[in-house]
Amino acid sequence: MKKKLYIGIVAQIGAGKDTVARYIEVFYNAKALRSSDMLGEILEILNLDPTKRAHLQKLPVAIRNTFGSKTISRAMVRRMKKQKENIVIWNGIRYPSDVDEFRRLPNSILIGVVAPESVRFRRIKERKEKTGEENLTLKQFREEQGKETEINTLKLIDDADYKILNNKTLNTLHKQIAHIIESQL
Repeated sequence: MKKKLYIGIVAQIGAGKDTVARYIEVFYNAKALRSSDMLGEILEILNLDPTKRAHLQKLPVAIRNTFGSKTISRAMVRRMKKQKENIVIWNGIRYPSDVDEFRRLPNSILIGVVAPESVRFRRIKERKEKTGEENLTLKQFREEQGKETEINTLKLIDDADYKILNNKTLNTLHKQIAHIIESQL
């Protein structure tokens, strides 16, 4: 590879952004960073549960309202630039300001991942990544999608350089990802 490749991933809850990032990490020796990991570090320092989705949704709003809309975005871009890998992923772009800062990186591509609501709902109940997800009702799931951290995702996905429809097999998903990455190498 000639230049470092920066990849941003935006997706609705449960669409598969972590699966996309893991595939790129494993098969292309990439480094994936999540803004939720950085936020989780802050929550741990504050002795708050970093696995609670509500905490991970409230903290960035508080940071953005207190320190400016690009504070988290700039911190993520700084972290990305420090990585030694030739492919660095920002897994979990959420805001237009994230995209603005991300696009300042040279050789950057934005990937949007989508899946039908029924598929996403089933996935989050099965994965149990966040506290209480296994007990989430469809109504609660839909309410989560209306939170400030989630409301921009469809617009950002529409503006992505590439879109992945993740509604079939894992093998189909891997082929879609490989096609995108290989086109950039």
